[in-house]
Amino acid sequence: MNYNETLDAWRNLLVTPSSSIDFIKLLPRAIESTELRIYRVMDFLNTIEAVTTTLVAGSRNFTMPSGMIILRSANVITPSTTTNPDLGTRNALTRVSSEYMDAVYGTQTSAYRGLPIDYALLSDTAGLVAPAPDQNYTLECIGTFRPAPLSATNPTTFLTTNMPDLYIASGMIFWSSYYQNYGAASDNPQEGLSWQKIYDDTLMGINIETVRQKAASVSWTPYQPTPQAN
Repeated sequence: MNYNETLDAWRNLLVTPSSSIDFIKLLPRAIESTELRIYRVMDFLNTIEAVTTTLVAGSRNFTMPSGMIILRSANVITPSTTTNPDLGTRNALTRVSSEYMDAVYGTQTSAYRGLPIDYALLSDTAGLVAPAPDQNYTLECIGTFRPAPLSATNPTTFLTTNMPDLYIASGMIFWSSYYQNYGAASDNPQEGLSWQKIYDDTLMGINIETVRQKAASVSWTPYQPTPQAN
């Protein structure tokens, strides 16, 4: 399903004219609501990327890669002169709390510097490593990003290609709320609830499939979950 097909599906389901000013004005917000509703509850492999940033000698602070929503893991690359992780050695860091960092690594003096082994997050844009690096290192951050939204210039996305049914249902929750629940004369309170039910049922199946892709199903396998035998 592409951009135009998505718009046509919503218009037909809403029985809305193609030239509707409200529809055109709200379209960016509808797409935003549609995609965020899905991305915030799912952990698709498609949204995970590896991006590098720099650790500065003597400083425990680092800046999160721009646009990264969730940092899943981090690797310090050695030797220090290597900027491409595939050309060096990945040294995995262990995630801890910032309080642990302060208690265990309370000083950053040169005598206590070395290859970092732990990391913590201070905010959604800043983090810490410890011990403070003794050299400038490349830090590989692996985490979740928001893909570019559906638009006229980005006519297909991972969501519209692989789960068009969920995309349509998610969008209809937004559209139904707007078109059916504003004004007592036109209210149809059940419509939004019905699309929520369709969305929930569709999401359940997609979630199982995603868990299997990550080998996080029963007993950490890629197999379909089955009722446990007695």
